[in-house]
Amino acid sequence: MEAIHVSENVSMIKDGNRIKKIRNVSENDMIYKHRIMKYPYFKMKKIGRYCKVSKSNNFVLNRDIEIVYDYRYCSVFIKLKDMISLNLGGVTIRERCTDDMTFQVYDCLQNITLIKRKNEDLLAEDLFREMVKGMQQSD
Repeated sequence: MEAIHVSENVSMIKDGNRIKKIRNVSENDMIYKHRIMKYPYFKMKKIGRYCKVSKSNNFVLNRDIEIVYDYRYCSVFIKLKDMISLNLGGVTIRERCTDDMTFQVYDCLQNITLIKRKNEDLLAEDLFREMVKGMQQSD
């Protein structure tokens, strides 16, 4: 059983109980005495559990995307970056330049590749539509 440190002398066990350390006891002893012996070294309080964040509307939530582009696609990248910053307020953009004729948009929070193109003529408007569609489908 593992404990997650909440503050200096407060830990939380996976079952949702918060344990406050009163005496100088090791973490393993804390967990063992809390679980097995119900030892009075700790104050225990049940707290809420973590749950998955669900969206209430179709607005794209905050994202962190990385755009990897060839230096030949620089003008397309600049237009796409402007479109994203104007239309999608909560999106953070990271950029990386390569020299292998690829253009890739990667969603860092969802760990998925939204767009991957190689040796193609690209338009920023089409890429923007495809990127937003990919973000909405991944939710």
